[in-house]
Amino acid sequence: MYTLLEKEIMEVPVPSPTRTYSPVSHESIIKTTLDSLNDHNLVVTNKRYQVAANGELLTGTYVIETPDRDFKRMISFINSYNKTRKLGFVTGLQTFVCQNGCISGDFSFSKKHMGTVGLEIVDAVVNQISNIDTEYETLKRWLKQAKLQTLNTREMSELAGRMFIEENILQANQLSILKKEIHKPSFDYGGIGNSAYELYQHVTHALKGAHPLKSSKQFVKTHEFFND
Repeated sequence: MYTLLEKEIMEVPVPSPTRTYSPVSHESIIKTTLDSLNDHNLVVTNKRYQVAANGELLTGTYVIETPDRDFKRMISFINSYNKTRKLGFVTGLQTFVCQNGCISGDFSFSKKHMGTVGLEIVDAVVNQISNIDTEYETLKRWLKQAKLQTLNTREMSELAGRMFIEENILQANQLSILKKEIHKPSFDYGGIGNSAYELYQHVTHALKGAHPLKSSKQFVKTHEFFND
């Protein structure tokens, strides 16, 4: 897993189409998303790209200017040239202090690279953007409620163990990061220090370095786990 400049991502060779495979270029996704955000007067304040498989797998996240001091709107996408992941888009929010992400469901638009998928990008992006404020407000309320749920050290330990052993959300190295964050947080999240909100932030911080092929599922499963 590594990062590339936007220009370098656009230069990754696009595979040839076949009878059962219709590639969608990284360039078209990036340009369509940025153009649509601009058309809706949404200002991108930060871009983050992750690639794998020599650039054939791409995830991108755009953080969008938001009046709120603590949380920012965001839209993410995933695309592949090697058929490992469908083309997908999802919206969510990012915590300002640490850039941890929060998404409540898997990619709302998700299509195999077949048929007219390349022609559906514009509608997919517009639909995501039209719902971005609703999803943002829902997640913001959810996180504020999580601040009210207190947890002691044993409860945090039990939840961390379940995420690692039962749910396969965390990898061993991420569990190690989570342990460190619980005992000595890297950020002040503005909570009471022993809440579900802080634990959630510690977990999503530990997931930051996840492989693009796995990261979206880990974030979704994390939200579902905490929600339950």
